[in-house]
Amino acid sequence: MTFSSPSFLWALGILAIPIIIHLFQFRRFKKLYFSDISLLKEIQTKSQIKNQLKHFLVLFSRLAFLAFLVLAFTDPRIENEDAKTLDGNVKYVSVYIDNSLSMQSQGESTSLFKLALRDAFEIVDSYSSEVKFQLITNDLSSEQRKFVDKETFVSRLDAINYSPNFQTINRVIQFHIDSKAVEEIGSSVIYLLSDFRNNIDSTTWKQDSLLEINVLPYTSVADVNVGIDSVWINEPIVTAGKEVILNYRITNYGRGITAYRNI
Repeated sequence: MTFSSPSFLWALGILAIPIIIHLFQFRRFKKLYFSDISLLKEIQTKSQIKNQLKHFLVLFSRLAFLAFLVLAFTDPRIENEDAKTLDGNVKYVSVYIDNSLSMQSQGESTSLFKLALRDAFEIVDSYSSEVKFQLITNDLSSEQRKFVDKETFVSRLDAINYSPNFQTINRVIQFHIDSKAVEEIGSSVIYLLSDFRNNIDSTTWKQDSLLEINVLPYTSVADVNVGIDSVWINEPIVTAGKEVILNYRITNYGRGITAYRNI
């Protein structure tokens, strides 16, 4: 068992408080005087045993309540032993490949997308055959929630193509965490292969102490990225059968040149 916040364990010292109260019994008793108490000795003995048992049950309840309260703040986690191989290496590996259109940009030798595929092959090849792999793309399909063997992963890797979709890194990591929860997986490693143009988010993802995150960024040699900035028409009201002039603005984000054209 591991603790996300082990610093709270010092609070277990408060368990001494109910023990001290039980030992010293900080209660004041009032003396009552009787002329003859010989008939009360047997009743007093039986009552004393019941009172001691009652005090022990109350003490145990107080200690258990405080102990569980402190442990709740430490956020205990039971690590799945099946999540690791015998040599201590993580048994579940996830690889995210950014297949958005921006990955078409050229690197030093080929496109960034092909560089990511090559690195993904090398990552998978570095693990043993016992490891299960998860392939994540911007499609985030239900099929990608499953962890498969190395051979199936490689076949899926060959079938990846470009996609107009893009996902934030936070959503990709959350997708991996949710996939682990379904299959009750403990420790895991995720590799993020992307140029990080469209998937950076200012928010933070859900923390997972059993997740190791590795980032592989890619940078294009010539930063050329042309896109449609905006589209508009001159007429405020569109009438059926009437010719309409459609204007659009194309921007070269790589060089800062803006072009206009009407159709």
